[in-house]
This record gives sequence, C-alpha cells and structure tokens, in this order.
Amino acid sequence: MKQLLALLALFVVSVTAFAQDFPRKAAAIPRFALLVNPSVKRELAITTVQEKMLEEIMEPLRVGQGLRLAADTDIDAFDKKINKVLTDAQLERLQQIWLQRVGTLAILTESVAKQLNVTADQNRQLDRIFFEMTEEIKNGLVPTDGTTARSAGMAARESARKKISAILTNEQQEKWQSMLGKKFDLQQKN
Repeated sequence: MKQLLALLALFVVSVTAFAQDFPRKAAAIPRFALLVNPSVKRELAITTVQEKMLEEIMEPLRVGQGLRLAADTDIDAFDKKINKVLTDAQLERLQQIWLQRVGTLAILTESVAKQLNVTADQNRQLDRIFFEMTEEIKNGLVPTDGTTARSAGMAARESARKKISAILTNEQQEKWQSMLGKKFDLQQKN
C-alpha cells in the first residue's frame, strides 16, 4: 500500500512539474517507477544482479521507499538504462503492468498513441483532455488537506480515462485490450 501511495504522489508531482513545459509527457508515472514495488519485481523475476543494477540506476531518484522526479529528470535516459538491465520478456511484461496501472492515460504518451495509430483529430482531443485533467488536479490541490487533493487528483484522472476511452475507435479499443496482457494485481501483499 505504501508503494501505491508513493506512486500516486509521484504521479501528482510529475503532472504538476512537467505539464507546463512538456505537454502530455507526464501524463503517467514512468514505467521504471513500478520497479520499486516488490510484487512487480517478483512478477518480472528480477534477479539479484538485476536488482542491484536497478538500485544503482534509480538511486538519484530515491526518497525513502519511493522515488521523486525533479522537473529536470530525464525520464527517457532512465528508461534507456533500465532497458539495458531487463530482458525483452521482462520489458514486455513491465509495459503490460504499466499499461494496466496507468490505464488509458498511457495513451497520452507519444509511444502508446503511436501504437494505437491515434489520428491528428484524436491527438487534439487528447491535448484537450490532458489540459482539463491538469487543471482539475491543480484546482483540487488544497495545501492543508492532502486527502482532498488526493481525491481530486484521482477523480480528475478517472474522468480523463473515461474521456480517452470514449474517443477510441473499436479497432483501437481491441488493440488496447491486447496490449494489457495478463491481469496483474498491483495491490497484492508484498
């Protein structure tokens, strides 16, 4: 549960930190952030050697048991380093788990949108949905009440997920479902 709360906090930080300069880039938590979750490590069958290598890569981001991204964090650079540590099968499964965790918000990222052959019109709609979501999250941030901010953020993301699903064609919906892979429960006990 602590890891899920850390991931949620990472998401809110990443959206507010990156949204101005990198539209849609921070729509979802980075894939590598899931690697702090012990159940994900078990699912991927991360070896002791791989775990040490991953810890070294993510050390600059580590805060307690979670990760924190600064506004200048080069997510792509971290992804490239992690891609060298994991096998192709592990990377594929990590991608599936990430897609399940993030839901249709992943379609806001360029790579997933490309896989689904998102049209120019759909891209404009995605830009609008992303803007609306970040505004809802910003408007819901109440400095004295973390619960309210968390609830507002969750509601804004759920609303965005539904809007994104609604703009996909049947073919894109089918492709999306196939990309999710075998269901994985991120909330399973460590």
